[in-house]
Amino acid sequence: KTLVTGAASSQEQLAVAAQNAVQTISQLVEVVKLGAASLGSHNPEAQVMLINAVKDVASALGDLIQSTKTAAGKHINDPAMVALKDSA
Repeated sequence: KTLVTGAASSQEQLAVAAQNAVQTISQLVEVVKLGAASLGSHNPEAQVMLINAVKDVASALGDLIQSTKTAAGKHINDPAMVALKDSA
């Protein structure tokens, strides 16, 4: 949410939003590692499903970051801003 808002705001606000997104994904990685470990080696299928779900989330966040970079500084009615709103 802050990435989308940051695209229409100042570069500083966008940078803060991007830093927060990086921190969030880093926290997610750590939690997923703990979750995968708690599943244990006796349940590799569940571990793979968990890791694949996180990959999907990380990919979606990467797409959102790319859309945000493209839309940054553009007018609210610019096609890049519309695409950003749609991707969020």
